[in-house]
Amino acid sequence: MSKHFFAYISRMKYIFRWNLMRNTERENIQEHSMQVVWIAHALCIIGNKYFETGYNIEKVLAYAAYHEASEVITGDLASPP
Repeated sequence: MSKHFFAYISRMKYIFRWNLMRNTERENIQEHSMQVVWIAHALCIIGNKYFETGYNIEKVLAYAAYHEASEVITGDLASPP
């Protein structure tokens, strides 16, 4: 693991998302990633309990938590030019 990993990840709170719709509040990619984790967790539990899907919850949550991590370097990829 890079010695700068936690420094990069902590920058997620400074990268604001550009949304295609008007919003009353700004959202950073750290907040967005946490919301994705909650939704992914709920969907995995529903899938496993009611549909016997066998989702690996730990793996899904790791993907959800870090899906925007590259944007600490690139900025929000959906931002206007």
